[in-house]
Amino acid sequence: MDLADHLPLSHRRAVDETGVSSDWSTSAAEVLRGFAALLDPTADDASTEPTTSTDSTGSPDAQALVRAVLERLGRTTDAHAVIDATTLRSAADELEASSGRVRVETLGECLADLVLAGRAADLPVRIDPVAAGAAVLARALSGPSRIRGLVRGRTLVATDGDWRLGSGPVLERTCAEFLVLFYRS
Repeated sequence: MDLADHLPLSHRRAVDETGVSSDWSTSAAEVLRGFAALLDPTADDASTEPTTSTDSTGSPDAQALVRAVLERLGRTTDAHAVIDATTLRSAADELEASSGRVRVETLGECLADLVLAGRAADLPVRIDPVAAGAAVLARALSGPSRIRGLVRGRTLVATDGDWRLGSGPVLERTCAEFLVLFYRS
């Protein structure tokens, strides 16, 4: 008797999984485009829904977050140059076209910075719920003990995403709130 035939995953419907990868470059490129939209909220960009015309390009905090994200993604920047939306969109295109890989943990750090930059600019940002869920799961499994303790015995439910993690009493937050909680608290 083959016990594997009775395991829950052994009887799933067959689906094409050729596109499955541990590379999160495409999602990281979307983070860069999200930062570009924050720096130039008047541009037509699908990553944000501008509610004000405030330009945060000159903000030292916004520039510091952008530099940190670019460095995490292996992009070098001139320490004194102001990074603008065009530069970020070009970096996003290069990242998507490159053969480099972005780990889910790095993506989580970048997503959390995007959320914080959006809050600082008082502009909403769109977060891909799948990318956010993957980043939260990675942090829940291999993050610091305080994060693992927070998750233990709870079900995390994204109110703006179609995912749930864990079992136990429910802890509901938006994807953005989970990212900040798991990566910046």
